[in-house]
Amino acid sequence: MTAGNAAERSEHSTPIAWGDGAAAALIAQAAAAGVRLEARPGGRLWADRPTLLPGKVRAGLALRRAAVLALLDGDWGAPDVPAPMQLPGVPPDRRDGVALLANLQAPPTIPPRRWAVLAATSARLLRDHGAALHGAGWDALHLFGLDATAPATNPPGWGLAWLLGEHGEVLDVAPEAVGMRQGRGGARLAYRRPGASARAEVVPAWAL
Repeated sequence: MTAGNAAERSEHSTPIAWGDGAAAALIAQAAAAGVRLEARPGGRLWADRPTLLPGKVRAGLALRRAAVLALLDGDWGAPDVPAPMQLPGVPPDRRDGVALLANLQAPPTIPPRRWAVLAATSARLLRDHGAALHGAGWDALHLFGLDATAPATNPPGWGLAWLLGEHGEVLDVAPEAVGMRQGRGGARLAYRRPGASARAEVVPAWAL
């Protein structure tokens, strides 16, 4: 069994926890201020009386827009995206790109819920393993890449963050492979570097 184009089965599993409920709290705070929020086509967040939004709520909605949109679309299991932070050993462009994901609207071929999962997974991957992955030689395309023309349907272009999905976890990091699981109770897999041909049309997710 494989994960996308570059993972191999091994063993064991451990569940992990998601989010702190901040996106749901922001929706509730907006409602308490008399503001109704809606998810509109094209990944737009709409408010009927935006001038009534408290400043902190407005800022929070901007930071967690993808997760808020996913909740408003009806999926209350959407993950929150960890707030940006200083990450020693992580290239600034990688940190800034991942922070940007939460505020970008989903490309037309990726459902908003799946985009919210990618943003949250990317942030946690960078926070928990970014320095180790960078030190082992894994670049931004290995970790956060997607095919520029068919991001959701071209497995050879999928980076580690996309393959991990909502309940995945990194088990260990080495130059030749990253040990991972894609879900609770799942088998141990090894994510390996895709070949040059598979990367020809791949860009970081924040550049889609």
